[in-house]
Amino acid sequence: MSGPTFGFSTIAADRATQVSVAGSENALVGIDGNYYDGTTKISNKGQGTDADVVQLTNNLNADISRVDVEITAVQDNNSGNNLSGLFTVSNRIDLYENGIQQNNQKEVTLACSGEVEAKGQADVTITLVQAKGGNVTVEDRPITVTGVDFDCKSSDTGGGDPTQEYEQIENTDLEITAQTVSGNQNSVVIYNLKNTGEEADTVTHIEIREPSGYADRVDAKKGNELEIDIGGTTQGSLNAGGNKAGIEIRGGSYELDTSATIGAGETATFTLDEFTSGKNGNAVDMSGQNVEIILDFQNRKAVRFTLDDI
Repeated sequence: MSGPTFGFSTIAADRATQVSVAGSENALVGIDGNYYDGTTKISNKGQGTDADVVQLTNNLNADISRVDVEITAVQDNNSGNNLSGLFTVSNRIDLYENGIQQNNQKEVTLACSGEVEAKGQADVTITLVQAKGGNVTVEDRPITVTGVDFDCKSSDTGGGDPTQEYEQIENTDLEITAQTVSGNQNSVVIYNLKNTGEEADTVTHIEIREPSGYADRVDAKKGNELEIDIGGTTQGSLNAGGNKAGIEIRGGSYELDTSATIGAGETATFTLDEFTSGKNGNAVDMSGQNVEIILDFQNRKAVRFTLDDI
């Protein structure tokens, strides 16, 4: 039902230091993989149930200002299959924005993502991507919690079609030719999409899924600026800001205000402005992150692709 307890006990000097593993009661940052009670079933049926599976302890002589965690593996105990996308860390934004005060603990809480339908038990690997406190930085510390009980259903929270068929971009005549970050704290993602086919394509909808960081929406937050701006053979756009509160990540498919056509042999530039998190809409640095995007076209199946290591 549980994994080991790890900690970190290297003391930083005058600059930030990556901390090494140490099995000490006086560890500066403790990761307790024995915290899951072994009985709580994670579910999104009825009122839903989340579960605390790992406890983090701050033993530093300072507050930890930022904690970034992610789920790096979910292995089904019955089939041995990887159930990628089954869970989400429901308090990830709180950990990142508020950290952990000195001599305090916080839990890592898992919930069903609504993207995968499955029931059973699984071994879940949680990785502490980074924790910063004072002059100490802890990075890339995984821990596996065994026997996590779950009963998750697939749901569609944003109006998209959960039964929609997708083509992978490598099987189409579309090609990502460039990608970069820009804007406020590198929170704006820009990529080029080339139509290598012999006919024009028209983009009508967009869905944003699975950023590897902690962003939860795309929201320009600057008057009437566009969340989605597509410079193609014909211009396309989506203004989802203001009272519409931006584009929710994993929130289903959003129809563009103006569809964008990409002519045969032409390249369109897509600008996603900007990735944010939390109720205050804090900008999220997307440098080195991954983002999965689904585009709907008028005359073909939807196309799914991933921007890797932006």
